[in-house]
Amino acid sequence: MRIFKITGGDVTIAGLRIANGFIGETDGHGGGIYNSSPGTVTVTRSTLSNNGARGASGISSCTSPPPCCYGGGGAIYHSGPGALNIVYSTVSGNSATGGNGNSLGYGTGGGGGGGGFGAGLFNDGAG
Repeated sequence: MRIFKITGGDVTIAGLRIANGFIGETDGHGGGIYNSSPGTVTVTRSTLSNNGARGASGISSCTSPPPCCYGGGGAIYHSGPGALNIVYSTVSGNSATGGNGNSLGYGTGGGGGGGGFGAGLFNDGAG
């Protein structure tokens, strides 16, 4: 389960240990923190560790934008137009992996699994 999903406003996370968050197949982004806020998000004096994001399989029922075929931002996925600041914090031991390939049936070939990007932090460039 993802730890934080930030979708609006200015947010400060201070002095926390954000650990063991995980998001998979139907979303695949931001196991620790998913940020799509237009405001400023600041993480200060915190530790983000052992979080993970896994992309969807080659043939999937992924419903979350952006495309969830890849796993992105094991610790933090930033897609907001606002700013993300990480101050005096530790980001370590996180992972981002692609999903498995998958086949529709006999002789049809399998779809490729997505890639994994940004084990610690992934910025999709929107902000």
